[in-house]
Amino acid sequence: MGLFDFFKPEKNDLNNELSQLINKFFPKGKKDINAGTQELMRILDTSILEEEARNIFIKSVAISRISENFDDQRLKDHLSGYCIQYFDQKKIKQFHSYLVALNAAMLLQQRTPSEVRREGDSYIW
Repeated sequence: MGLFDFFKPEKNDLNNELSQLINKFFPKGKKDINAGTQELMRILDTSILEEEARNIFIKSVAISRISENFDDQRLKDHLSGYCIQYFDQKKIKQFHSYLVALNAAMLLQQRTPSEVRREGDSYIW
């Protein structure tokens, strides 16, 4: 170990922290991620590849959980960084409603994304 290795962040520590966050956001792992990915694809009328939808979903869940004021505009700002071309205002509102429902389900009843389903224009768990 060199003198300056002490100041370098440990990759394993960062990976462990990211893994813990992913597990916290998606306790059922791929089942939760796949459920959210499918719902985003439905919102976007399947006009996007599944892998890209998965990426958008995971990042958007993280932003929705760590943002102090998560509203439509915050989501739009987040999406503007890399994928806004897939969304119009209606789709942003739909996706925001879904993310808010996921957060409420987790906070109020410890429900995961795979346990939240759409019924009409609402989400239930």
